[in-house]
Amino acid sequence: MGTTFSDPTNLTLDRLEKTLDRYHLDLRQAGVEVNIVMCNNDSGPAVKVHGVPALASIKINSLLDRKEGKKDATIKLDEDAWDLLNGEEQTALLSHELRHLRVLKDDAGVVKRDDIDRPRLKMRPHDQEAGLFYDNVSTHGEAAPEVAVYRQIVEKMGELLGGKTKETA
Repeated sequence: MGTTFSDPTNLTLDRLEKTLDRYHLDLRQAGVEVNIVMCNNDSGPAVKVHGVPALASIKINSLLDRKEGKKDATIKLDEDAWDLLNGEEQTALLSHELRHLRVLKDDAGVVKRDDIDRPRLKMRPHDQEAGLFYDNVSTHGEAAPEVAVYRQIVEKMGELLGGKTKETA
């Protein structure tokens, strides 16, 4: 059977609201509304991004979908993976997905609105992408571009975490 979808628990919805309130005031103040859909798949990944298994994904809903009653954006969560995360990890995952949403503003800093008076949003890409082919590293070793990207990420994480990473522990 393919991927099935279900509603999140009240605890998950509460975590989303608290994450918006604590870490994403720009979205909250603009009136952005976000839905969560729990995804399950017994025969493979429940959520994919660019064809790669992921813990979660987010998308901005179309104007038509919003006109028909959907919220501004939808987060899809892999329910099995979600249930294995502790509360802090769940909050961090929601925060990661919400960081993809950027509220559009005019030159005066006023939130731009669409035809149904909802805040206009744009997807924000990751600060860095780390596309990896393990077999390329296996084949080319230190010359593989994946190695340089990995080292760059480890170095940046060390800076952000004050030098405390598993690599340096």
